[in-house]
Amino acid sequence: MADFIDAPVAAAEAPVQEVAKVVKAKKTVAAASKGKKKVTISGKSKTDKPTYAAMVTKAILELKEKKGSSRQSIMKYLQGNYKVDAASATLLMNKALKKMTTDGRLVAGAQAGKSGAGCYKVSMEEKTRIKQVEKA
Repeated sequence: MADFIDAPVAAAEAPVQEVAKVVKAKKTVAAASKGKKKVTISGKSKTDKPTYAAMVTKAILELKEKKGSSRQSIMKYLQGNYKVDAASATLLMNKALKKMTTDGRLVAGAQAGKSGAGCYKVSMEEKTRIKQVEKA
């Protein structure tokens, strides 16, 4: 029985040593690659469209509605001017709207129950930021 117990232990030690050699080799390769500069391939990305936040902001500014733009009107603008899929774009647009309102880039068009509720306007801070970017 001792023969059977010794054999697996010796067999188990051999792969551990090989793994240690492989790990050391990877570390030296990683250390050598850290000194080199990364080469990036400049070319067009997968999509030519801007982020949903930029598209939503542009849609609200282009629609020029006094009490703000509704989700439906923003979605219609995105489908008409950008190549977006209606099913996935709705979810992504809703995420962008929620994030932009929490960040303060968008404000509600009106209080709940009022005319214009559920609509979004670009905040004054965001409008001034956009104007400063255009000037520069």
